[in-house]
Amino acid sequence: MPVILALRNPHMKKRHFDRLRVLIGKDIIDDEYLILNKLLRPDILQLIDKITDVSSLASNEASLDNMLNKIIERYFLYKEKIVEIFFLDGDYQTFV
Repeated sequence: MPVILALRNPHMKKRHFDRLRVLIGKDIIDDEYLILNKLLRPDILQLIDKITDVSSLASNEASLDNMLNKIIERYFLYKEKIVEIFFLDGDYQTFV
């Protein structure tokens, strides 16, 4: 069932569930647990697209987070090899 898979996405954070609460107009989670009978209601099932969109957004944000962390790691790895950024004639130049 797509709704359950979307809501069990390990990348879903509190902010994503808050966004769902706003989009749906009600809580579908009580005390950190999904209530199955709430998910099977017709009004929730009509919102599958919105729920899966938020879940996809959470996955995309996690991917971007991982990429950014790799960039930061590489920056600190190669930081010692970059001499400095010099300001020459109004232009910034990097020398390696």
